[in-house]
Amino acid sequence: MQLQWRYCWCCGADTASVGVGCHAAFLGGDRQPAYQAHEVVGRWRTSMKHAPGAVPLKALAGACALGLLGCPLLFAQAPSFFGINNVGNNTRSLVRMELDGTSSTIGTIVVVGGSAAGDVQAISFDTNGTLWATTNGSCPATECLLEFPNPLSSAVANNAGALIFGGSLNITEVASMCPHDNGQLVIVDALGGGRTIKFDPRNLATFTDYGGPASGDIRAMARFPSSSWGNPPLTGDWIYCVEDANQLCVFELSTGTQFLPPLCGYQNVHGMTAAPDGFLYAYDWVTKMIIRVRPSDGTCVTQFGPYPFNQVLSLAYFNPCDIGACNDCDANGVADSIEIANGSPDCNQNGVPDVCEVAIAVARNGSGANPSGFIEVSPAVIGASWNTSVEVITPGAIASTVSIGLGGAVGGIPTGMGELLCLPPFLNDTVFATGQHSLLIPDDCGLIGLTLCAQGSTISLGPLVIQLNNAIDARIGAP
Repeated sequence: MQLQWRYCWCCGADTASVGVGCHAAFLGGDRQPAYQAHEVVGRWRTSMKHAPGAVPLKALAGACALGLLGCPLLFAQAPSFFGINNVGNNTRSLVRMELDGTSSTIGTIVVVGGSAAGDVQAISFDTNGTLWATTNGSCPATECLLEFPNPLSSAVANNAGALIFGGSLNITEVASMCPHDNGQLVIVDALGGGRTIKFDPRNLATFTDYGGPASGDIRAMARFPSSSWGNPPLTGDWIYCVEDANQLCVFELSTGTQFLPPLCGYQNVHGMTAAPDGFLYAYDWVTKMIIRVRPSDGTCVTQFGPYPFNQVLSLAYFNPCDIGACNDCDANGVADSIEIANGSPDCNQNGVPDVCEVAIAVARNGSGANPSGFIEVSPAVIGASWNTSVEVITPGAIASTVSIGLGGAVGGIPTGMGELLCLPPFLNDTVFATGQHSLLIPDDCGLIGLTLCAQGSTISLGPLVIQLNNAIDARIGAP
C-alpha cells in the first residue's frame, strides 16, 4: 500500500505536549548538516518529484540522531609501505611511503642498548603486524634479527637474537625476507648459496630448512599469504623474487626457481612486497618509484612517486588491520578501503562495503505498558518493501497504523493512548482489518545506514479506542 502522507509543522498544543519545539533537528545518515522540520518536509517534496510513487526517506532521522546503534567514525586507513633506506655512512633509516606519493622518515634505525644499526638489509611485517629486520652489525659471525616494537613512530629496535638455526646453521647475509603463514618469516641467505629458511621469529627453534632452491642473487622477495591473493592466484607455496635487480622470478619453496619476464625495463629494483590487491610492489632505485607489478607476467601496471629515498633496500607491505588500526567490518583481515578498491560494492560511498551494511531491527517498548503486537516481517533494505505487521485480532481492532516518527526515538512519553515511543512529525500508514503494512524504500544508496523509528497502533470501535503498540528502530541496509 502506498504510504499516506501526514506531517505536522512542529506547532500547536499536540506538539508542545510531547516536548518538541519548532526547531527540532534531524540528522541524516549521509552526515549532512542537521535539518529543521520544515526543511525535512521540503526535502520530501523534492524527492517525490524525482521518484513518484516511492516513499522518499532521505532526510529521515538516522542512527546517529537515535543514539541506538552508535555512529563509529569511518577512518578507512589505506595500506602503507615501509622501507629500509640506505642513508650512507653505514646508516640505515626506517621510512614509510604512501601510494599518493607522500612519505616520511620514521628515524635512524638504532638497536636498544647499542648504536645505529648500519647494515640492515631486509625487513618484513609478519601476519600478526610485527615488523622485523635483519642486520649483521650486532651479532658476531652471523645475522641478527631485530624487532620494532612501535614502527609507526619509532625506528628503535630490539635485538631478537642471532639467526642460528639448529645450533650450527648460521645465516651470514640475508638478501631478502617476506612473511609466511601463522606469523612465520622466510629468508634467503645470499652467502649461503641461496639457502631458504622458514622460521618463527618468536621461537628460532621452530624452522624449516629448504636448502638452496633459490638463486643466491635474489634482491627482493614477496609472498601472497593465501591462494586468494595473486593475479592470477597460485596454488602451492610460491615465493616471488627479483633476480639481479631486473628479473622477476618465482620459486616453490621445495622445488626450485622459475624465471619470468624482465621487470618492464627497470634495471635497479631491490625491495619488493605483495599486497592484497593481487599485485606486487617494488622499489626502483633509478626512478625512485614504487612499481605495481602483475605477478603473472611481470607487467608493470603503474607507478607511484617519486619518493625522496635513493636506495630502498627492502620494502614491506603494512596492513593496518593486523594491529587493529583499520576499519575491517567483516573481520577478514583486509581493510574495508582495500575491499572496495578491489570491487566490493559500496553503494553509498561511505567507506563500508555493502556486505556489512545489513538491515537491523530493534524492538522497543518503553516501560512495557504498550502491547507488543508490532513486528517486522521483512528487513528494511533499499529497493524493496519493508513489511511489518500489527496484531489486530486480539484487541478486536478494525484498523492498524504504522507511524514513522521523523523526530526520532524517545524513551516513553505517557499519553491517553499509551506510551509514545517515536517523536513527530509523523508519516502514517493505515490499513483496515489485515494489520499488514508495506513501506516501499526507494533504490537510493543514500538511504543506507539511516534508521527509521516506527511505532504501531490499533484502532477499535465502540467506543473509539486508539492503542499505541511497541516501536521498531529499523536501520536501512543494502540489498
